[in-house]
Amino acid sequence: MSKGWRVTWIVLAVVVVGLWIVNYYTSNPLAKHRAAIELETYLNKNYPKEALEVQDGKYERKRDMYEFTVKNRDDAKQKYTFQIQNGRGYEVLSDTLKEQSYDPKQSKEVSVQMSNELQQTLATKVPNVKHVSATIRTKKETIQLSSKEEQLEEPAVIAIDIDMTGMSREDLYQIAREVYEELAREQVHYEKVTIAGYELKGEVNQKKWHYIYKIQFMENQPPVKEGITHTT
Repeated sequence: MSKGWRVTWIVLAVVVVGLWIVNYYTSNPLAKHRAAIELETYLNKNYPKEALEVQDGKYERKRDMYEFTVKNRDDAKQKYTFQIQNGRGYEVLSDTLKEQSYDPKQSKEVSVQMSNELQQTLATKVPNVKHVSATIRTKKETIQLSSKEEQLEEPAVIAIDIDMTGMSREDLYQIAREVYEELAREQVHYEKVTIAGYELKGEVNQKKWHYIYKIQFMENQPPVKEGITHTT
């Protein structure tokens, strides 16, 4: 190999390594541009009445995501932070504009009320229910809704703990079906339900609850046996 070719290969190697290092720490320009476009699409869909502009973003290598600043063109003082996944659908992970639209105090009050109502209903109709917790985020009543169909409350996220001592996966599945049917009868609007199964283990006077099974389902997707996961 001639000296000229050796120099060429060395230069190419340096360039490739340099590009790899830049891509590793800052991702690549095409991926960043794609993320910005996906964020603009998200903004146009969710905030059609707002004059929002995506500004330059930065790449966070540890979480493999981009963080963009979005400003309101009608009010330069209003700026928001959005985090979007790098690749894999470019999912929006964090939306501070959405977070600011919620009423924390009202959300907590509504969540407590719904938790108590569900606890009373499910504990009397579904066996082995120990605890029910519902989380609802309520929007501030002063915000401008983008359509008449948009609700002030988001669908609930429900967590249910059950006593599975001496019970099997099949028992958990049957309980999940009963919960699903009962929520449908009560016309509860929810995003997701997580049922965690606990078993009481240990010597007499030293028994403790151990988390052993979990199953999740959504309002429009009933529980399935294959969705049960074992934790021990």
